[in-house]
Amino acid sequence: MGSFYRYFFFSVIFLLSIFVFSKTIRVGIFLRQKRVSVYSPSTIYVYKSGRRIKVIPARSGCFFWIKRGNYRDHRSGWFVQVGAFKKLSSVKNCKKKVSAVTDLDIVVKKRRGLYLVRLGPFDKLAEASAIRDTLKMSGFPDVFIVSQSKNSRRDRIYLIDSEYNKRFVSHSAINLKSASPIKVNGSRYRGSIEIIPHNGRMNVVNILDIENYLKGVVPAEMSPRLYPNIEALKAQAVAARTYVYYNLNQFKGMGFDICATQSCQVYKGLDAERDLSSEAVDDTMGEVILYNGKPINAMFTAYCGGHTEDFNRIFGGKPVPYLKGVKCDGEGSFPHKTISATRVINSISTPYISRPYLAIAVLMSRGLLSENELDEINGYWGKGFAKAYLDRILNYLGIEVKDVPLSSSKLNDIGEYLSLQIFNTSSLKPLFESGLINQDLPEINAKKIDVIAIGYSVLKHFEKIDNYSLDFMIVDKDFLFGLENPEFIFLNQGNVELSVPIATIRVGDRIRVIYNENHIPLAVTIVTPESQQGITDSFLSNYVWYSFLTIDELNVRAKGFGFEKPITDIEVIEKTDTGRVVKIRVKSEKYSRVYRGLKVRWFFGVKENKFELYKRYDEDGKLKGVYLVGNAWGHGVGMCQIGAFGLATKGWDYKKILKHYYTGVEIKEVE
Repeated sequence: MGSFYRYFFFSVIFLLSIFVFSKTIRVGIFLRQKRVSVYSPSTIYVYKSGRRIKVIPARSGCFFWIKRGNYRDHRSGWFVQVGAFKKLSSVKNCKKKVSAVTDLDIVVKKRRGLYLVRLGPFDKLAEASAIRDTLKMSGFPDVFIVSQSKNSRRDRIYLIDSEYNKRFVSHSAINLKSASPIKVNGSRYRGSIEIIPHNGRMNVVNILDIENYLKGVVPAEMSPRLYPNIEALKAQAVAARTYVYYNLNQFKGMGFDICATQSCQVYKGLDAERDLSSEAVDDTMGEVILYNGKPINAMFTAYCGGHTEDFNRIFGGKPVPYLKGVKCDGEGSFPHKTISATRVINSISTPYISRPYLAIAVLMSRGLLSENELDEINGYWGKGFAKAYLDRILNYLGIEVKDVPLSSSKLNDIGEYLSLQIFNTSSLKPLFESGLINQDLPEINAKKIDVIAIGYSVLKHFEKIDNYSLDFMIVDKDFLFGLENPEFIFLNQGNVELSVPIATIRVGDRIRVIYNENHIPLAVTIVTPESQQGITDSFLSNYVWYSFLTIDELNVRAKGFGFEKPITDIEVIEKTDTGRVVKIRVKSEKYSRVYRGLKVRWFFGVKENKFELYKRYDEDGKLKGVYLVGNAWGHGVGMCQIGAFGLATKGWDYKKILKHYYTGVEIKEVE
């Protein structure tokens, strides 16, 4: 048996043993850090090689800082290591096999008597991860990702406490344990934390049970607020669990299994956990997707635009039998209902709040503004209205109203009146320093909407109202068909709303609902305005994206891909049946180069390969840029998250959803 095949055989056995026995995972949550802050309400114990070396008192907090050893860097970036061999003949054989999969340059390094075969460097981890996927799916089972791999005993980790006392801790990895979740760089994590020196920086690794890890993955990848359906979340949980088992040891050269970003799958720790997504993880505990008895590379994409794609058309390499493009049956016409408003407010604007329509609805829902007070809202109503309205706000907040007059309805006098009532001074300075008012109050008459906005600004400050989450919800069938016509319908348009008389709401739309005292909708704000434009997949705000790249921007991007000459033309030379651009030709006057698959996406820096390209020329007929319009998001391979949610709303269970997107698989529990 040749060394390459012997290496291949033992790698497969090793990975299968991991699949059967591994119950914990090492997640690289922060990479290449110069400084790492930690905190726990309980005592943190610091270990080195299993021996306790430091104790960090409860609730004290500290940070770790690294001093770099004095050696020169190797080439920067990320590398994909394909194999390690003793004989040059094995290296030659490996290079031949790699060349059949990708046209990327192969780097061979000799270290400690072994020849390391690598691809790279890649500037972005996502690029290295994609190439690793391609190689692994093409018969290279033990490929993994490394960064610069030369370490130095001169790297030193220091602990700096809350009093800024600096203490040397270690040249090598340290482990942190606490009875409570440890907060790292502001976010809490279950399990233990390991800090590993690596090339003059620190990699921070979270070591925890796989099921607990998934509880921080599922809501980060498929938020229950955007996808409030247990079957869709269970499908995501099983796909994410399978992805873990398939990709264990992806970064073994750096001390962890998997990263915490979109280059692997997003993991945000304990703070991201939500009840519904945790329930999905618990309900599917241990379940993975298998093909021929082995866990699959359960890739998933945000929005496939109607049809997923074959793995090899995007990533290159050989076709993968379970990652074939399928029609995304979850996308289509969702249940909808047309609602009408009983009242429309004329166009209004004020410098004192960003969303006046939403403010009006909130004020009315709390009895702080009446319908008749909306008349002539852009007019001037004098100091009588201003004083009565502001006193109403102050009383509602429990601020005792002093018996002082309001001099006039001018903005500066209104500010002085509020400052007297709240801060017991006529100076306007406290209003601005406290953040109650964010714009100047000049000596001009206030419009009614200005007075309303100033009062709402005070209310919002004291009650800590967050416009972005206020009464936010996702429309489901039960809510949709039980919805009564509200008094107002507001349509979100960027940073403002419009008051409209009629609108259609679909299942999956994101909306805000403000209720009156009888719990009847007073105002409905539609946060996804694309649902009003006949788009069926209305619950993805980025369902369409646009990108314009000037010729100068294209030339800069091209240099990163080895194209040094000024670009004169770009043409699409191959599309898939699903509309994805998988081959382009970039031209200069005397030279051209073809880019394929994911390189097309990286070349343009866009969200997906599914796009239309339109050229723009100057007056002399020279290319001055390209305009790209796409309607998908991700790589387009595997389970479509939007589609999974759509199928779940149609009554599909999670196993049926997964078997739709992954061809010929079975779902079983890990033993």
